[in-house]
Amino acid sequence: MNKTIEPVNFKADQSIINKINKQFDDLPNYHSEITSADIYLKKLKENPLYDNLVEIKVFLAGREVYAEGTGENIYAAANKAYDKVKRQLSETKKRDKDHRQPNIYKEG
Repeated sequence: MNKTIEPVNFKADQSIINKINKQFDDLPNYHSEITSADIYLKKLKENPLYDNLVEIKVFLAGREVYAEGTGENIYAAANKAYDKVKRQLSETKKRDKDHRQPNIYKEG
């Protein structure tokens, strides 16, 4: 899976990027059709309580999943976004699996 991590409105240390990169390494465990992911790390100025935002776009074959999280620090925001995208990927995988199940009820 290709990942792009891009800080917006601030310069992120390499340690932040490495930690975020490592956190999102296991996303393919939740859906096997992930092709890539874009992760945007942002500093917000409008809301002093939650001034960090992490946006994630995960690209699947023919569609995408989007999630965002805010927090007091970039790690808290990343954790919230990660939990949301993980849940969405699991639900998408379950829907895909249910949709592909053969019809066990045969007319006869």
